[in-house]
Order: sequence, then structure tokens, then C-alpha cells
Amino acid sequence: YAGYGETDPDARDVSAYKTTLSGDIGTPDDMSDNSFTVLWGALETVFDGFTVTRGNGETTGNFYSGAGMCNYSGNAMVISNCVFTENRGFLGGGVYNGASSVAFDGCVFLGNTASKNGGGVYSTSPSTITNCVFTDNVAREGGGAYVEYDANTFTNCRFLRNLAHFHGGGLVAYQSSSLISN
Repeated sequence: YAGYGETDPDARDVSAYKTTLSGDIGTPDDMSDNSFTVLWGALETVFDGFTVTRGNGETTGNFYSGAGMCNYSGNAMVISNCVFTENRGFLGGGVYNGASSVAFDGCVFLGNTASKNGGGVYSTSPSTITNCVFTDNVAREGGGAYVEYDANTFTNCRFLRNLAHFHGGGLVAYQSSSLISN
């Protein structure tokens, strides 16, 4: 995909031509020296078509949230067609969302781990999550996702083979008026 100047910007194929943002910055395949967080969200930003992998917020003595992506920027973010995989964090192995109104569309949360809550996603702010897949994520609570306080909307999402050591293998909605459909 040529990018800028392309006659049809929708012609890109993010499956065939991946752009990977990796936290594996030290010794290859050694999680202990990886970035705590791979990607920080920013106000009014669109992230589209990235694979975000190998963030490690679980290093000795550090408890970072959102090893793949940490959103704590204000509001109005759109995250589309992204894959968050093999990230390890304290809250939100794949994504931590706090103080941000985020729309996720067509994203995959695969094989992420949180030592506390939200293997794939941990959110304390309103999120709209549409056409997303949560697979093989692990956490103490909310293996696939853990949302609390604000209303979150899950539409046409799939939760497959997620694991929680205590509550909610697929999803925990704690003190939240979340809407889950289809």
C-alpha cells in the first residue's frame, strides 16, 4: 500500500501488510527488558490497522497499566482494526482506558495478561466496543475485559477461551451500566 496519494485510501489490506509496534526493544524474546507501555493514547487521535505487541508492565517492582496501550488523555479517540497481542500488565494487559472516551471497532485482543484485572481491556471510562474479538486473555478478574463505573457498550463482540482466576472469564462489568448486545 503506497499510503499518501493513493487513489483509494480504503484499498489498504492491514492483514496482508502489517505495521507492528513492538515493546521487544532489548534482548529478543526476553520479556524482562521490554517497554512498560508500547503506545500512549493522545487526544483526538485515530489509530487504525496496527499490531501492538510485547509490552511488559509486569517487571519486578513496577506495576504499569496498559502494557499494549495506555489511554489517559482526555477523550475522543478511535481505535480501529488493531490487534493487541502478547502484552503483560497490571490493569489492562492489552489496553488500559481511563479518563478517555474511546471507540474500538474491529479490534482483536489476543493472548494478553493482566496480573489484576482486564487481560484484554481494562476501562474506567465510557467506551464503545464494536465488532471486536477477545481470545485467550488471562487476568485475576475479567479475563477478556474488565469495565467499571461508566457505561460501556459492547456490540457484536466475541469472547473466546479467556480465563479469570476469580471472576468473569469473558467480562466483568463492575458498578457499570454497560450494554451488551449480539
